[in-house]
Amino acid sequence: MIKERAMELVGALRSGRYQQTRNRLRTDSGYCCLGVACAISGLNEWKLTDRLEWTYLEEDNILPERVIEHFGFYNRAGEPRISSGHWSHGDMEIGGKRFHCLAEANDGGATFEQIADFIEKNWENL
Repeated sequence: MIKERAMELVGALRSGRYQQTRNRLRTDSGYCCLGVACAISGLNEWKLTDRLEWTYLEEDNILPERVIEHFGFYNRAGEPRISSGHWSHGDMEIGGKRFHCLAEANDGGATFEQIADFIEKNWENL
């Protein structure tokens, strides 16, 4: 990730401005951690579909390509790069549990604070 933008996301996750939700970028009651990234990206592309579900640049549960580019994410789910044997799938420890990606951590019960802590320490690999 781009450091400055990673720290913006960390700040937004810790701000208390966003209620956490699961399994979608956004619902009427909140956002997942990747939905917060969409919300602060400045692209302003939220739309409510005919099914009354929120999408961002036509995506509902993974990062759109333009948001990936804006933040410099490695992939659409917030999975870390695997390099030099340092990371492997399922190697993200957040809140005492192991996850494959930020989306899975969010949906698996990690809090925004725990996710923010992970991003702050590991932004270079996301």
